[in-house]
Amino acid sequence: MDEVIKGLLQNSPGLSAKNILNNCHKMMNENVRTDTINRYLRRLKSRGILINKNGRWYLR
Repeated sequence: MDEVIKGLLQNSPGLSAKNILNNCHKMMNENVRTDTINRYLRRLKSRGILINKNGRWYLR
């Protein structure tokens, strides 16, 4: 999941969490829950890989 999120943000930086969720649904063909996406986003942020500006996510 980490690699999927990183790949999405490399291709199109500045996605909202909702757009990341929708793209993960399309890419993985699985029903991914919103709390799962939020958990991964927070974990990547705490590792210093992502930053959040005004509700948009960017790779550092």
